Formats: sequence, structure tokens, C-alpha cells
Amino acid sequence: MSWSKAISACVLVILTGCGTARVKNDLVLDRAKVDLDCQTGDLSVSEVSKNSYQATGCGKKAMYVVEMCAWYGFKGSCTTKLDSGPDPAE
Repeated sequence: MSWSKAISACVLVILTGCGTARVKNDLVLDRAKVDLDCQTGDLSVSEVSKNSYQATGCGKKAMYVVEMCAWYGFKGSCTTKLDSGPDPAE
């Protein structure tokens, strides 16, 4: 395999699912900082399903839905909505 093909394959992997998952996680962190009144380092985000995420931190938790992400997964192509919470963390 030539270097250009190898690089192209790596870029394709980054721009598809892996890149989109990271972007969604970052979007939830950005939103949860405000909703949970918590610093990024004190928050954890876990994927519940393909577009549902739970953020936990500072004694609280909230559920988020990330929608409208284009295949290339740039932050500007996604919408993050608070689905439930914030509630006290268990």
C-alpha cells in the first residue's frame, strides 16, 4: 500500500464514526458544564445509546440527546439537547 493510500485510509477512519463519537462527547461536556454547574475535569460522560449520553459530576447527573450530526462530525453540525435533569447523582 502506498503512503498516500495509507494516509487517506487513516483520514477516513478519523472523519467517520470515531471522530463523530468524540465530537458528541465534547458537545455533551460543553453543555453539562453549564447545566450541572461543574468544571470539565469534574464531569464524566458515558454513551447510553447511539445518540444518548449521560453526564455526571458535582453530585448531579443529566441525560442529553445529540442530533443532526453530519457524517463528518464537526461540532457545528450537531445539536445537543437536555433530555432530563439535572437530578441528584445516585
